[in-house]
Amino acid sequence: MGVFALVMAMAVFLRLYDLGQGHPGLAIYTSISSHAYKSFHNWLYPNMFADGSILADKPPLFFWYQGLFIVLLGPSNLAFRLPVALAGICSVILLYIVVRRTAGTTPALIAAAALAIMPLDVNYARSTFIEPVTTVTLLLTAYFVVRAAQEKREGFYYVAAFVLGLAWMVKLWQGLLPAPAFAMIALMYRWQPWAAFIRTGAIAIVVIAGGILLYFQWRPFGKNVATAIAVTALAVLTLLTSAVTLNNLFNPRDDTLGRIGFDMIPARQLPRSEPSERERELQRQGGMITAIVRVELEELDSAIEYVRQRRGDSRYLLASDSYNTGAFVSMRTGEPVLPVYSEYRLDSLVDRAELKRMIEDGDIPFFLTVSYLEEFDYLLYARMYHSSLDVTARAGLPAEGEYRLFEVIRR
Repeated sequence: MGVFALVMAMAVFLRLYDLGQGHPGLAIYTSISSHAYKSFHNWLYPNMFADGSILADKPPLFFWYQGLFIVLLGPSNLAFRLPVALAGICSVILLYIVVRRTAGTTPALIAAAALAIMPLDVNYARSTFIEPVTTVTLLLTAYFVVRAAQEKREGFYYVAAFVLGLAWMVKLWQGLLPAPAFAMIALMYRWQPWAAFIRTGAIAIVVIAGGILLYFQWRPFGKNVATAIAVTALAVLTLLTSAVTLNNLFNPRDDTLGRIGFDMIPARQLPRSEPSERERELQRQGGMITAIVRVELEELDSAIEYVRQRRGDSRYLLASDSYNTGAFVSMRTGEPVLPVYSEYRLDSLVDRAELKRMIEDGDIPFFLTVSYLEEFDYLLYARMYHSSLDVTARAGLPAEGEYRLFEVIRR
C-alpha cells in the first residue's frame, strides 16, 4: 500500500498542481457546460449559447458533470478543469484495481505509475477535454466485466453494460471502442458449455503467445540478463516520461499548443519541402480554429467591455467569425453570440439576405473576426467590412493582431 500511495500522490500532484492558473484554452465545451443548468432545455439539449440557438455535437453527460462544478465553484479555470482532473485521478485508481485483479500487485503498480506520469494523460487531465471522462467510464466498465468473469456473476455484466452506456453518453462512438474486447472476455470466460469452443480458441492463442515468451526467456544470453535489460529499459522510459511530464508542469508553454492543453517539450523542426496550396489552406484553417487562444484575456475583456457599452438593445452581443470565437466570448460573458461562419466546414452559417436583415434591424452591433476570413469567404468579410467601422485598436485589441473588431454603422 505504501508504493500505491506514492503512485497516487504523484497522480494527484501532477493533475492538481496550480490547476486554476493559465489560459482557459478552447472554450466550446466549457461554454456548453456553463449554460447546461440555465434552463431545462439547455440541460436536456446541450447548447453552445444560453439562448439555446446552437446544439452541441456531443451527448449531455460530460456537460452535466462539468456544469455542476461551474454552478458550485463559479465560472473559473478551476471549475472548468477540476472535474476532468478528478476523472484522470480516478483512472489511475481503476487501472490499478483492474490490473491487480488480472495480473497481480506488481504489474498493477507498474501500470498505475505509467499512467500517473504519462505526459499525454497528464496534459489532457489538466485541460477541459472530454477524453479523461471517457477513459474513466471505460475503465469502470472493464472493472465490472473482470469481476463478472472472475466471480461468475451475470449481474456485473448488466452493471458494465450500464456504465458502457454512460461512456456512449460522454463521447458517442468513441465510448464504445472497447465493446468488442469486453464481449470477447464475456465469451471467453463464460461458464456455460456452449462457449467451450471459444475458450479452446483462446487457450490456443495463449499457448502460441506462451511459446514465443518461452523462446525469449531461454535464449542464449540467459534469463537474468534478459530481466536486467527489461528492468533497465523500464527505468529509462520512466525517467524520460517523468522528465517530460515535470517539464510540462513547471514550464508550461504559453503558445497556441500550450494554451489548448497539448504541452510538449519544443522540438527542432525537421527540414521539409515547401507546403502545397492544400497544406497552406489547412494551416490557415487551423489558425482560425485556434486564433482565440492567442488573444490575451485582458485585451479581449477590454474589447468585450467596449462592445457592452455601445451595443444598445441588440439581440446579440456581437457576431463572431467562428464557433470557437463565439463560444469563448459567450463563456466570458454569458450573453448570446452569433457565429456566422464554420471554421470546420469552411462555410457560411447565415444566409446573406438574413445577415443583411439582421444588420439593418440592429440585431448585430459588432463583428469580431480574424482578418484572414476574407481568404475563405471574401463576400462575407466584405459585408462585415463595408457595413462597419474598424474599432480594433480603440477597443483595446492589438492593431496588428489577428482579430478585427468592426462596429456596425447604423444607417
